[in-house]
Amino acid sequence: MTDRTTRLGWLGVVADLALALVLGAFVQSLAGGHGLDAVPRSLDLLALYAAPGVVAACGLAGGRRSFVIGAALALVPGSVLSMAGATLVFVVPIVLLGAGAASMGRTTTGRGVEVVEELVTAMLLVGAGIAMLGVTSSGCSASGDVCGSGNLTVGGFAIELGLLAAAIAVAAWRSGLLRGVAGRPAS
Repeated sequence: MTDRTTRLGWLGVVADLALALVLGAFVQSLAGGHGLDAVPRSLDLLALYAAPGVVAACGLAGGRRSFVIGAALALVPGSVLSMAGATLVFVVPIVLLGAGAASMGRTTTGRGVEVVEELVTAMLLVGAGIAMLGVTSSGCSASGDVCGSGNLTVGGFAIELGLLAAAIAVAAWRSGLLRGVAGRPAS
């Protein structure tokens, strides 16, 4: 399904991935080098904001609008995360993904299955953001001159990556993109 009807959805995917890269680079340029985060914040945010684009791409490629909608829903809380407005630009992919999903029409699985896929996708992606913000530490640098809280941890990053990978895997599997992989026969 890569015809004209999904063009806006694909633009939303490209916008999300490009903005995730820009946000990651922006955060990296601001990094003060205090060294309190166990994982670079720019890498963490890149993964968090790019994953919805990957999920939406799976949905668009497999003709499953539920994953496009779920990805757009997951971007909503993240679009207002920054008080400085740096993440507000993610409203653009939200709108484009929503328009792309609206143009796709319903699948043959029924509305109930679509709603479950939308909710599972959104919950996995948002859960990854909650893990990023919730599994943090407090501490000081080795010299003791810089102290802070809300520092990213390896454990929080691992939980985040696990949830993001689960969302992508579910979207790829349910969209039919894994046929012929890992011993599954192609249909």
